[in-house]
Amino acid sequence: CENFDCCIKCERRLSDEHKADHVFELIFEPLDPINEDLPVGTEVEVFGLDGAASSLNGVAAKILRYLPDVRMYDLDLPFGGGKPIVPSANVQPVEATNAWEAQEILEKTLAQQEARQFCLNLPVGQRVQVGSLDSNPEITNAIATIVEYRPGRDYEVSLDSPPEWSCRSCTLLNSAQLTACGACRTSRGSDQGGNVWLEPQHLSPLITEARQVKSLAQKHWVEQEKLVAATLANSSCTTFCLNLPVDQLVQTQVNGQEVFAKVFGFDRWSRCYSLRLENPATTLSQV
Repeated sequence: CENFDCCIKCERRLSDEHKADHVFELIFEPLDPINEDLPVGTEVEVFGLDGAASSLNGVAAKILRYLPDVRMYDLDLPFGGGKPIVPSANVQPVEATNAWEAQEILEKTLAQQEARQFCLNLPVGQRVQVGSLDSNPEITNAIATIVEYRPGRDYEVSLDSPPEWSCRSCTLLNSAQLTACGACRTSRGSDQGGNVWLEPQHLSPLITEARQVKSLAQKHWVEQEKLVAATLANSSCTTFCLNLPVDQLVQTQVNGQEVFAKVFGFDRWSRCYSLRLENPATTLSQV
């Protein structure tokens, strides 16, 4: 169709209004598709689904989260219509009515894709998405908020929708709000419930404006330089282990595992330290 031309406003209707027997040749695919990793909250329209899912075609929804591993979106339909998961190829933003608005959406999308690589020194309150976790698949792709950052080690995050936790004594599933099992009263584990500790590489920041990625990048690279310098410094002070001050962060072994702790006290006569483990918070004596 040499004379075919269509504006971005009408493009979303092509699958319904254009003749089915009029096949176009696929010349190229864009390097920066506008529908990959759209920011959370973006208003989109579903199109091009087949079979039973075709009932969603033309439906407007908001993005709850993007699932990078499978390139799909978790959508929120209006009026409590459900939360379907739809391939990214079948979702397009509806906010763009002209070239300028389309460019703005594209810039936000590219910024979100870039922001996912910056995981160090994220500020408290930063919205993040949990990556793939083999050790805890229930929270893979979960949306959360940064509560605390321990430089170079891990983050405490508060999950938006924490999963139920299984009692380690009786296996009963309990609500995330409960701190003890409803049946046997066994305390909830430190890695269960609404707040969890995760290493930086398992988190991706979520942005709402393209300009946010610059700040995230600057904080990330500055923090990375500090961590490299700290690693070099630590390698030269491994023999300095006497009379460390209270609250000094140290690394030791407990039950054969490397853990972080803070100095609680030092007995000069026995040359032993009392340490308080960072997580969980317990006290022990360590030579």
